[in-house]
Amino acid sequence: MPTYEGLRLKILEYRRKWFSNYRKKQLNNTKFTVISNNCWGGMLYESFNLPKETPTVGSFIMAKDYINFLSNLKEYIDTPLTFINPQDSKWLKQVSQDKRYGTYPVGKINDIEIFFLKIGLVKKIIQIV
Repeated sequence: MPTYEGLRLKILEYRRKWFSNYRKKQLNNTKFTVISNNCWGGMLYESFNLPKETPTVGSFIMAKDYINFLSNLKEYIDTPLTFINPQDSKWLKQVSQDKRYGTYPVGKINDIEIFFLKIGLVKKIIQIV
């Protein structure tokens, strides 16, 4: 039996997707990139029924790392991504309360860490690279 919160989220998702084509028609430009530190960016693309054209899709980045990422975006985008053991994360104390922690990959680019919460999207990224 779904919880009230689960039901509420499903209704919001349905509403977001239901009106997405209408919203898309209102846009002057449909080619844009959202650099978000959480799922907000992906939800924005869904809200306009657009493909998710962002390097941060399906991931989250802690606030300090996100600011560093934005401060030197070109360098971080051009630097190869490596994966680390989730137990070696510098953010272990902050994210280990998440019951799912350790089940999804943690990437590292120089000094920032990216948590790939949506594993299916990580496989797409790896195929592209």
